[in-house]
Amino acid sequence: MASQDYLTGIANRMLFYEIARKELLLARRSRKLYALFFMDLDKFKLINDSLGHAVGDLLLQAVAVRLRGVLREYDLLARIGGDEFVILVSELATEKQIAEIAAKLVATVCAPYPDLGGHEVHTAPSIGIAIYPRDGQNIDALMTNADSAMYSAKATGSGTFRFYDASLNESAARWVELLARFKQALRENEFCLHYQPKVDLQSFDIVGLEALVRWQHPEHGLIYPSEFIGLAEEHDLILPLGHWVIESACKQLAVWREMKIPLVPVAINVSAKQLRDNLLADTVLGALKRHALPAELLEIEVTESCIIDDMDIARGILEQLRTAGLKISLDDYGTGYSDLSHMKRLPIYAVKIDRSFVRDIRNDNNDAVIVASIVSLAHNLNLKVIAEGVESKEQLMHLKVAGCDQVQGFYLQRPVPADEIEATLVQGRFQLP
Repeated sequence: MASQDYLTGIANRMLFYEIARKELLLARRSRKLYALFFMDLDKFKLINDSLGHAVGDLLLQAVAVRLRGVLREYDLLARIGGDEFVILVSELATEKQIAEIAAKLVATVCAPYPDLGGHEVHTAPSIGIAIYPRDGQNIDALMTNADSAMYSAKATGSGTFRFYDASLNESAARWVELLARFKQALRENEFCLHYQPKVDLQSFDIVGLEALVRWQHPEHGLIYPSEFIGLAEEHDLILPLGHWVIESACKQLAVWREMKIPLVPVAINVSAKQLRDNLLADTVLGALKRHALPAELLEIEVTESCIIDDMDIARGILEQLRTAGLKISLDDYGTGYSDLSHMKRLPIYAVKIDRSFVRDIRNDNNDAVIVASIVSLAHNLNLKVIAEGVESKEQLMHLKVAGCDQVQGFYLQRPVPADEIEATLVQGRFQLP
């Protein structure tokens, strides 16, 4: 009883400090982030004064239940007095995850309370966030700084959160805004595909395109995948986005066919979650059938990180696609997960050398050796080699001498919308200066 809050049954101030100190001792040996959320309820005094303390008590109990429901079992939740709650969340990878938790807490507390002592009650939280170790090395410092950030949130407006480190607030607000709009953006067709040519290094003919997804946001303009793919992955939105990409690429190929524009295969990127989706092959083949396209006009690009978790499932799905006539390439080869067995076991026709090896290929002998080794190994396995990220003629010529088969990059053409790539497709090849 001495360690529990008498009203809500969650931890009280004394127990919170005791456990939090132990948690921060563990945090010193962790590379992950620990976040302290300091929260109070907006206009709680007004609720108490107008509806009575009994209703105020019911509200505090309901808030505690809701908070406990959205937190992990091992996250530490306490009421430290009045309408003030604190939460210590451990082992988080990024500030973005912390912002997403804060947004979820805000939404959870803001939802109406339809029957508290016969009244429908509305409230909203103000949340301040301090992160260990940047905002404090001990629980007292974190509490002080989270409290300060909470007052900053309260000054901003009802139902908001703020980081103690002000530099995080703008990016956090953007993450939350993009996540909130994501499903609507899919419904309203705000996403679009840009296309970048793949060029044969012997003839300089255009032999393919890579389709790259963009978000044409009504307020922020064109947003690149680095800002929203992670959100989609973490919130189970990557499958509907992936389905949209497959359908849109096939639809665009059908439009070009009607316009008598020369067609080349279009490559789309497939995520790890898509590769664990047993319906992926049906989705791809269904889109091809709807638009009456031969399978060889669509290619699939997967990264090694996609197949690390479950090689057998990934290989089975990719085998289905290859049997149907699609080509599969291994993207970002050489970055972190490189395993020679992947080249042998997967049904791939090409490997794509990551741009990080192309960037300094003329100045870094190690990169040049790695590229030459990949080319030699791939060719011995009868695989094509594609280099991405080519930004200069010198890089291109070095790759040609090394035996690379195809290249793509800004030097030849940046990714552009469908209507801007059409002239390039009609031209059919590049004339280098």
